Amino acid sequence: MLDMKVLGVLKASRAGVLIHPGGPKQRLVLAHLATAQGATVAVDVLAADLWSEDPDDPAHALQAHVSRLRSTLGIRIERVSTGYQIDPDQISLDSVRFERLHAHGLELLVDKRADEAIEALSEALAMWHGPVFGDLNEVAGLQPQVARLQRLHSQAMGDLVDAHLAAGRFEQVIPELYAQVESDPLVERAWVQLLQSLNLSGQRSEALEAYRRARKVFVDELGLEPGPELQAQHRRALAAGKGEPSARRTGPVAAQHVGLVGRGRELAELNTAWQAARTGLQIVTVSGDPGIGKTRLVADFVTGLDAACMLWTRCDDALGIAYQPVIDLLRADLAHRDAADLASRIGSGASALRALVPDLIDRLPDGMAAEFTSTPETERQRILDAFVIWFTTVAADGPLCLVIDDVQWADAESPHVLRHLLSVAAQTPALVVMTYRDREHADEPTTGQFNEFLRHSPTVTHLPLTGLDNSAVATLLANELSSATRRSVDSTELIDHITEITAGNPLYVLELARQLELLDDVSVESFPQELPAGLRAVVGARLRQLPDATREAVQVAAVLGQRFDPLVLGRTGNLGEDITDDFLTAASYARLIEEMPGPVLRYQFTHAIIRSAAYEAIPRIQRARLHLAVATAMEESGPILDAERLHELAHHHVQAAALGTPHRAIEALIAAGDVSAAQRAPSAALGLYERAWQMLPVDVSAEMRCDLLLRRGTAAFEAGQAYREHLLMAARLAQEMGDETRLTAAAVANNRGWYSSTSEVDYERVILIEAALQLCSDTNTTSRSRLLSLWAMENVRAPQQRELALSRSKESFELACTVDDPVLLGEAMCDRYSVLYATFDDPHGCVEIAGRLYEFAHSRLDPELQLNAAIALAQGTMMTGDFATADRALERSRFLAEELRHPARTWLVRSWQAARILMRGDLTLGEATALEALELGVKCEQPDAMDWFAGQLFGLHHVSGRLAELVESIEEQAVTHADGIPAWRAAYAVSLTAAGRHRDAEDILDEFVATDFAKLPVDMLRLLGLCYLTEVSLEVERADAAKALYDHLLPYTGFAANNATIDAGPVDLYLGMAAFTIGDITAARHHLSQARVFCTRTTAPLWQARTEDLERRIASRN
Repeated sequence: MLDMKVLGVLKASRAGVLIHPGGPKQRLVLAHLATAQGATVAVDVLAADLWSEDPDDPAHALQAHVSRLRSTLGIRIERVSTGYQIDPDQISLDSVRFERLHAHGLELLVDKRADEAIEALSEALAMWHGPVFGDLNEVAGLQPQVARLQRLHSQAMGDLVDAHLAAGRFEQVIPELYAQVESDPLVERAWVQLLQSLNLSGQRSEALEAYRRARKVFVDELGLEPGPELQAQHRRALAAGKGEPSARRTGPVAAQHVGLVGRGRELAELNTAWQAARTGLQIVTVSGDPGIGKTRLVADFVTGLDAACMLWTRCDDALGIAYQPVIDLLRADLAHRDAADLASRIGSGASALRALVPDLIDRLPDGMAAEFTSTPETERQRILDAFVIWFTTVAADGPLCLVIDDVQWADAESPHVLRHLLSVAAQTPALVVMTYRDREHADEPTTGQFNEFLRHSPTVTHLPLTGLDNSAVATLLANELSSATRRSVDSTELIDHITEITAGNPLYVLELARQLELLDDVSVESFPQELPAGLRAVVGARLRQLPDATREAVQVAAVLGQRFDPLVLGRTGNLGEDITDDFLTAASYARLIEEMPGPVLRYQFTHAIIRSAAYEAIPRIQRARLHLAVATAMEESGPILDAERLHELAHHHVQAAALGTPHRAIEALIAAGDVSAAQRAPSAALGLYERAWQMLPVDVSAEMRCDLLLRRGTAAFEAGQAYREHLLMAARLAQEMGDETRLTAAAVANNRGWYSSTSEVDYERVILIEAALQLCSDTNTTSRSRLLSLWAMENVRAPQQRELALSRSKESFELACTVDDPVLLGEAMCDRYSVLYATFDDPHGCVEIAGRLYEFAHSRLDPELQLNAAIALAQGTMMTGDFATADRALERSRFLAEELRHPARTWLVRSWQAARILMRGDLTLGEATALEALELGVKCEQPDAMDWFAGQLFGLHHVSGRLAELVESIEEQAVTHADGIPAWRAAYAVSLTAAGRHRDAEDILDEFVATDFAKLPVDMLRLLGLCYLTEVSLEVERADAAKALYDHLLPYTGFAANNATIDAGPVDLYLGMAAFTIGDITAARHHLSQARVFCTRTTAPLWQARTEDLERRIASRN
């Protein structure tokens, strides 16, 4: 009996002796007949796979191949009326044995014999040694068998996992499941099993993270939510580690002196959202003008709410504290808990939360919050994930309600927290209510960020509040006046008048009602005919009626902020205890301030407008003195370490700087900025550093100026803003001082992750890197490795430095290997890949390094390194034509770049996605995506963003046959980049042929021929340039040039002329062009056949059409 293997490379043997079936055509016939298992395979089917064009007599040609098989294998192959067949009893087929063992394993699993099932299924899967049929895997006629067997293989792998789970071997299958979801993320069963394994092994936070990733994949790729099994595993993860229910509540209690009026519909919508939140996350935004009643509405809603936990926070104006609402919510829930309860509440997110609430994390058991060193982007992601862990844990106790007041003043990081919740915690039973001023702050960046992702979410309810009508105003006035003075307003005319001048704004109405309390005659004639210069004037009038001591205390409180500590108020204003108590009583009675709930005695102004009116009434010099007194009192109270108090201190010192104390303000701003940077909030840090920079005196030391420039540049880079000049200035200062440490820090920070520009070398940066290398000691291995790597990457665009760049890149990598520093090694591997790719040195070796980097990154569990590795793998495999791997790596890159909020990487990946979309033939979407990428690149100061976009426009017009439209634009690019990117000159020549200017195109071709194409540097654009010139040689009929180009291109058969940004199709298409031009029709047809296979495999319909056009052109000539 003949033993045949098809689960891998096709092999045949008898009694253990390998038999070679013959050439590719004999093996193809054998594959068809063996797997048909006795069925007849038609001659037409076999002929279609054997020949792209039928021979003169296909039946006789096929008979020859069958005859050779009979002779070689010693088996009967019978000719029947329509084709051929083999008796299955003559062959033992590994695919048949696999199916039997798989079925047997399933039976054992159903019988709850898990260990035996594992043995059977493992034996079945061990038969697989590669893709079905090996090198015949992509033959069209075999695809039904390939698809069927691959599907069975996937099922068997899933069944084996089920068997391991049934046997209690939870942790054993987790690595394999991670690999499965990475290679094929749309297989939901693997995600279900991964979550189940993580849940069963107690890895709750990892299960939540896995669900987040799975949901994002299904929503992004399919537009569908995960299925019920996956959602059930997610609910199990959420429920794990449940503690005792805690009816923890913080926040304002609805004022009792005046009932809520005119908001019945809005209250009903809030309650509807609350009911919906029991089955999944709901968000409600309450928007409107100041004083319209946003906070009051929400306070009334949450009173008596049946939430297991209700937490309230607000964002403070002017302070700009990074993650302020997040920190407040965490403190509100965690501050009162013991160590064990605290640990169960935050779980594996402890180490990440150290940046936000270090004092709470210090109370945890030893080892629970171990330090974790990684990149800023990774740390920011870990903070988001840690907040989700806390959020879902709290909600697992019962429905959770969070209120965030005044989000128009939120810091730049907070919108990302909410976006992350919507992405990964959509099934969490929780309601988040946010209030904000929509018109007054419509142009604020933070408001825009919130609106951007909340606008279209189905889980978001928007409640815009408008003014009250006449009836509601009448009720509000009656309630206020009856509770305060027992007076009433019965005049419909007066009510209409008040409604008109206040536009129904409840705060305005109440303030005017309080004015009415002082009037003897309550009538339209005695009442103001318009709102006097806005509400602040109304409030100011009421403040002037207070006793002097109370009014002064109100002003001191206004300097302290919206919320204040009465003890600090007493110290700052030099008020005695009695005076402070009298003030608190009087101001509360006047409804200017109110006591905040909670164990600590704190007060707040009843509205921000009241605090603002009191603050603005203080003369500027007196205001500055009060701020200085507050800052001094804070400093004298002891070391200030927490973020909120550092921001407050900086704010007070800045406001007091007019008194001649800018140095104290600068120090406080830098300290607050450093805390924000440590919290991975670069936008907040940058704002503080910028204010410090603006206040620097001219005689400040060079060291301080350099350090602040370093801080500004680093924060700007991480925030996606202009950073280069800051870091170049810092490096120059450090060079002047001869300061190795600062110069190295500036050189390393000024790095977007690869060379500065595609079109030119940043020689300013090179000079400073060289200066740092001169200062750097040979014993400082870490710094030297980084500097050598940076120098090599920056110089890859300089052909005369090619060999030195390769040498220094290699030296850098070797140095990194001698240091026990995984972060440095990961960076060195990334940089080594970048240099090898950019210099086009050993493309296959380049892909090998990318693969090793990818494996190393995943072993480190570092998302930033995983991002760089995925980018490398995507780019390298695109070049070598492995688009199946490239597409998976590119999608992974996109996901990580967006999750880590890495501006430069997001631009890069979006540009590459545009090129891939164009390659697939969707020109409209491809151009739109390229434009989107251009906007991203310009926004984050990428110097070659326009060049990349120009290249993609060229690619779009090239593949669609519309190059003639771009001749002038391409000429401009070619002139601009004649030295830096000679490939643009080649691209210009192609466009000239498209425009019918063959003589001009041939002149350019001659420029390159004269140097045997040495004018095209050996770099990542060389293949593109060679391919463009090959197309020109075809159109101008230059056989001499075509012959030379054929020789240059032949080593890259099977490759794509693709640098990830620009795609020019399969290299074999151009080899076909060259062969046709020199008259080698056989070679031309061979290469074009290869090009068609490439286009089918990579879904490149427009390049396939170009290939077929050339085939028809050849056929018409012969």
